[in-house]
Amino acid sequence: MASYPNVQPADLPTLNTHGVFQSIRLHHQWEPVMGSHFLEQLGLNNVNPSPSPTTGGLQGRDDSDSRDTSGGNRTITNPTFNADLFNQYREDRSMRARDVRARWLAAGLELPKSRVDSNKTMCLAYHVKGTCNEGCRSAYDHVPYSASQYAPMVQLCSEHWPHQ
Repeated sequence: MASYPNVQPADLPTLNTHGVFQSIRLHHQWEPVMGSHFLEQLGLNNVNPSPSPTTGGLQGRDDSDSRDTSGGNRTITNPTFNADLFNQYREDRSMRARDVRARWLAAGLELPKSRVDSNKTMCLAYHVKGTCNEGCRSAYDHVPYSASQYAPMVQLCSEHWPHQ
């Protein structure tokens, strides 16, 4: 870790064994995937992670409040997605993250603040849905969170997630 001054032990992905077994049971991809942000933190920018089979069908879908300026907007996967806390929302295919965010804002609700920049909000798509886009306006927040750091988002989702 000494050779990577910007990486703290808490930033490293941990194995969520419950999530692995649940993914295997549901026939979803279960191998850990290193996102581009994590590779960048380790100075491995030239390493291209293999495309995730679970996000292949999501290419081009804008599930966040993102705007791409480079012409491409590749879907990325949160390698530390907390299935124990958010799997029920990820599996709710009827509600896209940007639609939930818009409803919450229209109702006067505020997204929890990012642990990276307390003046900005957490990325709902990346943390709750487990996928986002490279060009996301909230890409600064595409970092690992602990379960306790997720508490405000868990509360907001449990109290205000739109049900169909």
